[in-house]
Amino acid sequence: MTRLLGGTAVLFLFAMMLLTFIDVWGRAFLYPVMGGFEITEIMLATLIFCGLPLMTLAEEHITVDLFDRFIPKRILPIRDGVISLISGGMISVVCYQLWLRWEETVAYGDTTAILLIPLSPLTFFMFIMTGLTAIVFFFLAWAKLFSKN
Repeated sequence: MTRLLGGTAVLFLFAMMLLTFIDVWGRAFLYPVMGGFEITEIMLATLIFCGLPLMTLAEEHITVDLFDRFIPKRILPIRDGVISLISGGMISVVCYQLWLRWEETVAYGDTTAILLIPLSPLTFFMFIMTGLTAIVFFFLAWAKLFSKN
């Protein structure tokens, strides 16, 4: 799964770079890419939501360790497990809200303004990726709270 998500993220990042390059040159010659901004937005959302479960699994989120030197080493896994549990709960709320948003996009047939690209597949993808991220957070919480180390 990590190879698939990582490969997809790399592919979309390259496609965004290529589209931006072509669009900039097109603007120089008065022929910009029609709907380039919309396509870039969709690719950026896909890139971000592909990376979310990967960052979570690799524990690459930004953290502040102001008080780590004051906390006993045996308490740190418990603290990290509780933080992962809370983060999993919070991302689950985001996942639920994206589910509701997906239902709205399907019901209303939401599309982009210029190219009329349907938004429901993107919203569904975002819902799935936040759900996967929540599962990863809960897995990390379980591993930290119940490991024998």
